[in-house]
Amino acid sequence: MAEKVGELLTDVKGREILLSIHRDGPKRFNQLSKKLNITDGCLNYHLLKLKSKNYIQKDDDGSYSLTEQSQKIIPIVERVLEETSEL
Repeated sequence: MAEKVGELLTDVKGREILLSIHRDGPKRFNQLSKKLNITDGCLNYHLLKLKSKNYIQKDDDGSYSLTEQSQKIIPIVERVLEETSEL
């Protein structure tokens, strides 16, 4: 699990996407793009990367939500970020 936490700590955009979904609930592509102010290409790249690592899933309604795996990891990531004042 430490390796997965480390990945999320170093992938700033991926972490922002996961934390946004964690805090506000499932989001569609355009909602994430607007909220995080990132280009469609950048967002698509990171969503594919997060999906391939089983951190997010695309639901039947087209929104992205957290997997069980990421729901376990995010509280640890938040704790580390709080301790380093990067949240």
